[in-house]
Amino acid sequence: MILLITLSSVMTIFILGLHFRGPKLYPVPMWLRPVFFMGPPKVWKIEVVRKEDAQTTKKNGVPGDTALSDSEFSRTIARIEQSISDFVQEEELKLYYTALRKEWELLAKRIDFFLLMIFLVSFFITTVAMLASSLSSDVDLKVGSH
Repeated sequence: MILLITLSSVMTIFILGLHFRGPKLYPVPMWLRPVFFMGPPKVWKIEVVRKEDAQTTKKNGVPGDTALSDSEFSRTIARIEQSISDFVQEEELKLYYTALRKEWELLAKRIDFFLLMIFLVSFFITTVAMLASSLSSDVDLKVGSH
């Protein structure tokens, strides 16, 4: 019985380690996928279409507004495009790490269920074996006393 409790504790720690992966996430190994029926890896990719030849327009000569020169305007547009590109890359990374985290959580759930079934079967077999040995020793004592 102590062995079952120890194995249960070790399995729980193992599953918690899988479920709550640390900051170093990597994809679930391909050999684990068929073992726990996970299927092919999910591909999270967002394509970013960027117009390289953006047409520049000048502001109208409205009184009070200062018109930007072509070079200032193109530098401003380049900074805006770079900011947008950085933002999109950051969001792609977030989606990628979210997908990885979900894969590891799914794997942890599947392994947890598998280990739970092993635990229940071993608990049932151990209980039946203990009851059977208890009953057989009671029967031997009763037969020996008559």
